[in-house]
Amino acid sequence: MAQVSLALADADTLFLKKLSAYLHKSIPHLSLELFTEPQAFKKWVNKMGDADLVVISAQFYRQLGSIESNNSILLLRDCAGSFLPEKVKSINKYIPAESILKEILSVCAEKIPGYLYHEKGSGKITTVFYADGSDAFNPFAQALAYYKASEGDKIIYLNLDEFSNTDLFFSGNNDRGLSELLYYIKSKKDNLYLKTEACFSTDMTTGISFMKGHNNPDDIKKLSQEEISTLVNIFKNQYSSWQTIISKAFTYDLITSFLLKEASKVYITGLNYPTSIERLKRISAVIIGYEEDEKIALKDKVVFCISPAANGQRHANNCIEGFSTLTLPYWDFESSGLFPPSQYYISQLKEAIGNC
Repeated sequence: MAQVSLALADADTLFLKKLSAYLHKSIPHLSLELFTEPQAFKKWVNKMGDADLVVISAQFYRQLGSIESNNSILLLRDCAGSFLPEKVKSINKYIPAESILKEILSVCAEKIPGYLYHEKGSGKITTVFYADGSDAFNPFAQALAYYKASEGDKIIYLNLDEFSNTDLFFSGNNDRGLSELLYYIKSKKDNLYLKTEACFSTDMTTGISFMKGHNNPDDIKKLSQEEISTLVNIFKNQYSSWQTIISKAFTYDLITSFLLKEASKVYITGLNYPTSIERLKRISAVIIGYEEDEKIALKDKVVFCISPAANGQRHANNCIEGFSTLTLPYWDFESSGLFPPSQYYISQLKEAIGNC
């Protein structure tokens, strides 16, 4: 990633110290100039000091008087609105540091040209398809993300259903999400890496990075092959030390076929119920046909997962011929709630995955 240069100016030294520490931790290759005295800042500007963005408190800005600078400015509002300059972008100073970071990245992304892709990356993509079209009885993808995060892995969670339920499981402070990223992709915006960073939220309970669910079903439904490729390759190329878990109902469309090809691991889940088992078998036939048509190997990375339809249900011998098959634990919503999963569920999930 290219270097991002920032100048931070605020007389509140404690705030500046904490914000700069957070930014250094969050932005690789960050160049940072700090100013707590207006005269020092003026001197820097007069010497043609340059930064991708100047982040400055409104009170500090008022103390500067008249000043000319070619740098982009983001004001942190900490005084009455009537004293704020017109046509200068501003946000509330007293919001979570993550929200300030996202605004900084969004503005910087407009200034720094290029996509800034690393070389072709080795980021791990794990896809969970729901054969029944829903994760209602067993939200396996979310549980897998929770389990992997608890094991110390860096996890990104993404839902690509037309009607996303991401916000039922994860919560964060960022107003941006998948809708904004899809807009950037469809508009062929430059610097998708920083724009992607600006769309992430971090779930405070689990530490999982995610994107808020998109608002319009057409955002997903009308993705082209090129746009799907761009979306998936962002995570594969730019987040090589992360594991991205993508969940989606199994519908045989462009997104599904692309994920089958690009994912490192594919889980396909269904209920231990006759109609669901039949659907899993038909999906297996589709995958075999796709494997033959595309001349790619899929069987070794595809795992079929069968969820109990009721608590205490006996596990039938429902192996999907030619594929690894595992039995998932029962998710007891009445006892443990929607999310996170119980420790018993996680222990059973760990055992099931380990035996696969």
